[in-house]
Amino acid sequence: MHRLAGLIIVLGFALSGTASIAAQEPDLKSDGAADTLVYNQITALEDDSGSTGYPVLSADGSTAVFTESPASGDPATPNRIFVVGSDGSGLTEVDAYQTLCFCGSMVDISADGATVVSTEGVQMRIADRSAARELIVLAGGEITSLAIAGNGETVFFMVRRDTATVDGATSSPARGVGDRR
Repeated sequence: MHRLAGLIIVLGFALSGTASIAAQEPDLKSDGAADTLVYNQITALEDDSGSTGYPVLSADGSTAVFTESPASGDPATPNRIFVVGSDGSGLTEVDAYQTLCFCGSMVDISADGATVVSTEGVQMRIADRSAARELIVLAGGEITSLAIAGNGETVFFMVRRDTATVDGATSSPARGVGDRR
């Protein structure tokens, strides 16, 4: 909970700015209403369960995905991937996996919120209505980013340097964007 309090405090400072800015009149929309920023806590997870990754909101605005990443490499404390409705309903763990590089996970979500992809840099995983499963495992932690197409059919990812799959069967050259489904 201490991380959440820190986030709220930082967010408060970022939004309040300086005293002279806070004293200004609010920006009004064309209909005369003021823009308002509202903060609502929509999840409450265990304290010290790992770092909480940045949430990613689906394009339709219905679902967010985020990660709790202890990045321990210990099967007993896996990186955990969650989805939650934008109103805070339906918090669901959609995947959990042992890291292969002691790294936190990155996530992305399809436009309708039905498909989630994640990586900790070595393995790339997908979770959809059928199950959570592995898409690819590289010989080293070379995946630096990933994104899923809006329809959830294709995953794009970047590899920072030449590598191969962990079994050596498929080469994954760097300096480009790959796709996988």
